[in-house]
Amino acid sequence: METKDLLKKVVLPLAAVFLVVILVVLVVAAAKKRAPKAKPGTISNQQQDEKRNETLEQTKQSIKGAKDLIGRIMKILDPSGGEGKVRFLTVEANIIDLEKFDKVDLSKGQVDFPTVKKTYQIAVDKDTKFKEGGMEGLNPGDYIKATSVEGIYNTDKFTATNVEVLSTMMKK
Repeated sequence: METKDLLKKVVLPLAAVFLVVILVVLVVAAAKKRAPKAKPGTISNQQQDEKRNETLEQTKQSIKGAKDLIGRIMKILDPSGGEGKVRFLTVEANIIDLEKFDKVDLSKGQVDFPTVKKTYQIAVDKDTKFKEGGMEGLNPGDYIKATSVEGIYNTDKFTATNVEVLSTMMKK
């Protein structure tokens, strides 16, 4: 084989392959250099979404288990009943709207949760403990905190174990 033929058939194709390999390596190296590097301790968008969803679900479960209700007395049924008699309070409260809860953006820091107005029938009996005073001190318009044995999201009727008057509408 002549030198020219050897050059055409072997050396030039090998040189071309070598150049292509070098170009591919340079392009890959340049792409890696331009790609944003994750800082140690940072998480991906997918991991952020998973963490957000996990936090939302934990918060939602915690809210579902709430046993304290803060609301305004709308009506008192049988407020002059005898001692030991069960009396009923109609209480209106704004509670967190769990149906809209998943749309809450926790990334803003301080969050305003969506609320819904709900009316409760609360029984007050001889076992209900009052922080101050008693049933006779309650009036329509008073804001109270009533505690239930069960979660307030599971019912709209419960017997209060504890009642605390938060603000009062004085009788005139």
